[in-house]
Amino acid sequence: MEELGRMDKREEEALLKAYSQTTGKSVAELRKILEQAKEEAKALGITNDNVIKGKFRRKIASLLISERTGRPPRKEPVTFKGFLLGADTVRDIKEQMRRKALKIYDAEGENAILEGYVDENGTPLDWRPTIKNRYGIEVDNPNYHKPIVGHQYVRDIFGIVQKEGDTEPKLFVMTLWGGFATSFTYRPFVPVEFRATIKSDNPYYILNMPRLEKGQKLFKTISMDIDCQDWIRRALKDRTYSLRDLSSAVKATRKAKDPWILVEGLVDSIDTEINPKTGNRTVMLSDPDIGMTEIVRVFIPKDFPLGFREFTRVLVFGKPKAWKREDETEERYSINGISIYPIPGQTVEIPIEEQTAAEAVILEEEEEGWDLWG
Repeated sequence: MEELGRMDKREEEALLKAYSQTTGKSVAELRKILEQAKEEAKALGITNDNVIKGKFRRKIASLLISERTGRPPRKEPVTFKGFLLGADTVRDIKEQMRRKALKIYDAEGENAILEGYVDENGTPLDWRPTIKNRYGIEVDNPNYHKPIVGHQYVRDIFGIVQKEGDTEPKLFVMTLWGGFATSFTYRPFVPVEFRATIKSDNPYYILNMPRLEKGQKLFKTISMDIDCQDWIRRALKDRTYSLRDLSSAVKATRKAKDPWILVEGLVDSIDTEINPKTGNRTVMLSDPDIGMTEIVRVFIPKDFPLGFREFTRVLVFGKPKAWKREDETEERYSINGISIYPIPGQTVEIPIEEQTAAEAVILEEEEEGWDLWG
């Protein structure tokens, strides 16, 4: 293996002086940025000096843009250790917008045209005058009142992690876009290490995926002793509800941007058939321990590995939902699941299945992405 940072001192000084002349920054200031680039490369196991120089250049470019525009410079990636809980289903934002525009058109007719949801031919239009850019700043929407074309795939992934230097586990969510969203595969509850930038850290981490070199992996499997049950319960203690108290969970999360909860129950049955409309499987939960015999349906994405059998006690992480049958007035409850963790010692186990081609999320016209798992 090549030694990291093969540039000798003379080459480094020449590099720093060249950038000092073009940027007006002092050599001492630039040397600190170069050392940061080296440390990032070292943490990722990268030995190529061209990669280090690329990271160095991007850091300087970000600093200069920040100084020119007043925007905050790009945040530095932070190291996390923990495990993935799972991921929600892949969503197509543009298709959702098209459906919303047509729904409004069906309901309001001419008013939908006047409000810019569709044109005179009923073609869905982008009705948003402004959008947020990558820095979270409100800017003019370049596609305002233009037809909504193409696709914009997105998928949120979730996990429990400790930030480097911390001791308390914490929930995180990270959004994948385009090809990353459509091609992402994962193995829940496997210890991993990864680096990401922190968009927000209260009350949970909202993380941004760092820039990756082609072929570089985001998640690195590591040997680490993690009590997954303990971490899940600690990190989600403020989101924990009894299975019989889903009505309260629905009320508490109805308008929340982070509507995810944790419940515990016993697997009553598993329907392994995949719903072609939603891409989900169904797991039925009850909880005899608290005298609850009613069934709660958990809809779980098709690529989540069901590594357990019936009569397994589990922790379920997901979004609660209320619904009614047409001939009933009483509400029933279900959970749009993201993760199901079989509790050790109370589990009828089967091996965690590997991701298969048949279960992979395959979408037409998907953008190119690459495997994030190493």
